Amino acid sequence: MLLEMTFMPLEFLRPLWLLGLIALLIFALLKHKQNKLSGEQALIASHLSANIVTKASHSKPHWFAFYSALAIACMALSGPTIRSIDMPVYEMEKAQVIAFDLSYSMYATDIKPNRLSQAKFKAIDLIKQWSEGEKAMIAYAGDAFTVAPLTRDGNAIINHIPHLSPDIMPVRGSRADLALAKAIELLKNAGYSQGHIVFISDDISEAHAKEMITMLKDENWIVSILAVATVQGAPITLSDGSLLKSPSGEIVVPKLSAQPLYDIAKAGQGLYLTSSNNSQDINQLGQYFAHIQKDENSESSSNASASDQFSIDDGYWLTFLLLPLCLLLFRKGVIFALLFAIYLPLTSAPVKASNRDHRS
Repeated sequence: MLLEMTFMPLEFLRPLWLLGLIALLIFALLKHKQNKLSGEQALIASHLSANIVTKASHSKPHWFAFYSALAIACMALSGPTIRSIDMPVYEMEKAQVIAFDLSYSMYATDIKPNRLSQAKFKAIDLIKQWSEGEKAMIAYAGDAFTVAPLTRDGNAIINHIPHLSPDIMPVRGSRADLALAKAIELLKNAGYSQGHIVFISDDISEAHAKEMITMLKDENWIVSILAVATVQGAPITLSDGSLLKSPSGEIVVPKLSAQPLYDIAKAGQGLYLTSSNNSQDINQLGQYFAHIQKDENSESSSNASASDQFSIDDGYWLTFLLLPLCLLLFRKGVIFALLFAIYLPLTSAPVKASNRDHRS
């Protein structure tokens, strides 16, 4: 793919390195002043040292090369740039989790053959709809457990679904709040700050719904609910063929209570759907998170021109100017001599003649 390159006024990616030019100027002035003072404090008189001491004729060119090399290095490190490339925008990575209800009410037969079987079919179809991104599954009853961690392989999750049953859960109940906390923990541990959590359930109590709404407040988690139940309800047929009864001996007939489910979906900015005999509900759930991300990207499109440009660091071109200077300074160990000349005056005290007489 060809990237479009544009030219712009001179800018610096790391402008703080330009402060090195000021530091270099101050160092040069201090060095010049130090050389001047050392000449005045010499042991040999100035009118005599001019005829006795001969300064190397190549010292000034070497200092000029040294300062020039440092100045060019500071300019290169500051990252001068006059070019930019328009970079493509990539869609945010998707992460979606199914929270599967395995309470005993899922054995109710108001949806044929029962709610559990219908929920399994819907879960398999939904995972197939999520062809992109990572997905996971959590099963819950009186507690929540991870059936499959986040993975791009949908078949790894689908293989577990036929074996899900309320009979395998160690604790009875329907703690959807624990399932939501587990799903959020799963997404956060994987480094996601946004994700789509879909509950496939027949009922969530008002108390647990309030706790879930509190967890979703000021958060970026999208929560949708697919209700696998009817308002009429039906008895719960257990795996041994008997009907589930209350402690008083009455047959339990769980019915759909839509309001808590709707409130949770509203708080989570998700969808509330009831299970249908066709694939319309799964199509809506499968595409919803992608539509949410698309809308967010379109809202920030006004800033895309600035954020989608990558400035090219042109400072490396200045390094070619350093090559002849470095060759000059490395000749006969000049760089080491210059470093020694800088370090020695900073560590040695100036020598002065003493007029005091020494007596034995």
